[in-house]
Amino acid sequence: MEKKTLPARSEVPVEETWNLENIFPDVASWEQAKEDVLSNIPALAEYKGKLSEGTETLVWKDGEKYKQEYKKGIPQYPVKKIGDSKETGTQHTFQPDDEIFEETD
Repeated sequence: MEKKTLPARSEVPVEETWNLENIFPDVASWEQAKEDVLSNIPALAEYKGKLSEGTETLVWKDGEKYKQEYKKGIPQYPVKKIGDSKETGTQHTFQPDDEIFEETD
């Protein structure tokens, strides 16, 4: 398989690039925003796998329907077959954790 690489920004036609000036007025603003994000990474790590009160995943595959539920990122049981189906697909249902999200419109 051929390894793909991204072209340099200078090689991309201008109409296919973002106008970064609409986001950051200058390089100093970009650098400050980047440093702000990087400095918050350690604090955000404590939320890894814990952004939801509960999640349910349903999978329709090979003529069967499967389910698994999670609470605060922890599987509540192994994936289990819950029926038969002629459909295929995946559905994730997410219940935000109200200890983390103040608003969930």
